[in-house]
Amino acid sequence: MTDMSDVLIERCLGSLRATSPGLAVEFTPPRPDKGDQGLDGELKLGFARPLGQHRFLVQTKRSHLSYPLVDGLLGRLREFKKPWVLFAPYVAPPMGRYLAEHHVSYVDAVGNLHLLGPGGRDLLMHVEGRTPERVASAREMRVPAHLVNFALLARRPLVQATVRTIAEAAGVSKTAVADQLQRLAEQGFLVRTREGPTLVRTADLLDRWVGAYLDVVRPRWLVGRFHAQAADIDALEHQLEKGLAGLTWAFGGGAAAWRMTHFHRGEQTVVHVASAPQDLTARLRALPSSEGKLVILSTPSALGFEGTEPHLAHPLLVYSEMLAAQDARTREAAEDIRRQFLPETE
Repeated sequence: MTDMSDVLIERCLGSLRATSPGLAVEFTPPRPDKGDQGLDGELKLGFARPLGQHRFLVQTKRSHLSYPLVDGLLGRLREFKKPWVLFAPYVAPPMGRYLAEHHVSYVDAVGNLHLLGPGGRDLLMHVEGRTPERVASAREMRVPAHLVNFALLARRPLVQATVRTIAEAAGVSKTAVADQLQRLAEQGFLVRTREGPTLVRTADLLDRWVGAYLDVVRPRWLVGRFHAQAADIDALEHQLEKGLAGLTWAFGGGAAAWRMTHFHRGEQTVVHVASAPQDLTARLRALPSSEGKLVILSTPSALGFEGTEPHLAHPLLVYSEMLAAQDARTREAAEDIRRQFLPETE
């Protein structure tokens, strides 16, 4: 089976070569001993004078590019001192403008590209307006399939469990599990070894899950946004703990992240509940508000409540929710959660 990452890289390299027959394009696979963990290789471009040669570290993203996902990526790659370029299946014009505004070089598989010189000062190349015949979307899959992906990423030993066990953990039917396992095998995420089924390309699968969470899963789970009567965050959290007594619930997003890392919380308070009772707003002394800073999500997956402490959501759910936050600082802080609590997704 051809590695899907190789296919994307080759198409992006083809986009570069198509710009000029005189452009020398060379790609080198990653070298872990050189500190390239988490990257997909190095790109060397040879231009005619006076531009000369330029090198870029390559980061590929194979899922739909959302603004929160890109913000999380920017937070992760700020530590690299060398210039880097994003390879993606397709960069739509609004996203291309957003990347350019943040001085990000990118190349997509259909021919759009934006390459900047050292320090993001000089524009080396720019092509826009190319459109794909068809752009794959997370919406093509149903929520149960995405919850299977979540379960496999959240509890890695599940990959070798029975279909029934995976279904119980994910909160979906056995048919949904069997169908999704077959898709993952066909797409190169699930391979058979002597030790049994093994999940591979977990960073890619994480991107797929995050994209699905933002576009499909979270909107389905959203109970609403609310304005709470509590005077401050401490009072709000005390009221939440009192009002949610007897229910299965957990803090998510920045509220959970603060308890896990004591680094950044943000103004928004996210709460996951296994089932939202009809009197929930009365319990919490909250009123519906489109500008409210209290967000309630009805989360059916039992795995979602397996946090590092009682009443904290699973780190994968915390990370995903932080990328959905409205403020960029919270989305940047999500990388700390990924690095400390989701190391197997690198």
